[in-house]
Amino acid sequence: MTFHKTAIIAGALAISATVSAADSARVGAGFSMFGPTVEAQFPVTDSITIRGSLAAGLSATGTTTADGLDYAVDASLGATTLMATYHLPVGMRVSGGFLMSNTSINGSVSSGGGDTVGGFVIASPFTVESKTEFANSISPMATFGFDIPVLGMVLSTDIGFVNTGGFDVTLTETTATPVISAVDATALSTAESTIESELSQYEYIPYVSLMLGKWF
Repeated sequence: MTFHKTAIIAGALAISATVSAADSARVGAGFSMFGPTVEAQFPVTDSITIRGSLAAGLSATGTTTADGLDYAVDASLGATTLMATYHLPVGMRVSGGFLMSNTSINGSVSSGGGDTVGGFVIASPFTVESKTEFANSISPMATFGFDIPVLGMVLSTDIGFVNTGGFDVTLTETTATPVISAVDATALSTAESTIESELSQYEYIPYVSLMLGKWF
């Protein structure tokens, strides 16, 4: 993942280096569906710009107990993008590029032993940890939006989609003495496949952003 992020940033710097010192750069900040976002944009021609963004900062944790089992979740949102933008008349723009997700959902389910779940008694303590993330380490994306001049600045919008490729789910029993895999060695891998199949409907997810920037 670190390699992919470095590659995206290096690509943005290499492209921006082709722009002459006489040209401007636009710096902005705002929000996207991946959290608070900062963005830099560089002109390549009169109608084409290259822009990159970094979003992070949104996270949530929670715990609950149901049917004798303890559940915990730790989710965080974040992404790095690199896009080429074609500027149309009256402030319209069309963009395409790539997104590297820093989004992950980690969770766990555990039992202290002796709990009854679905009519069955779990005799021994166990803990299963899960991790869910985009199947694509680098996801294609496309957006449509507007640049709107506001008091010497630019209010910009994006709405589009990201191709996540679906989601990868990893389930790991961390109990010193395995309980679930001792009963059924394929239980966790079967559960992974089932969850991934259910999440395949989210192969494409929406992308929305609202930014306020200024040319320098």
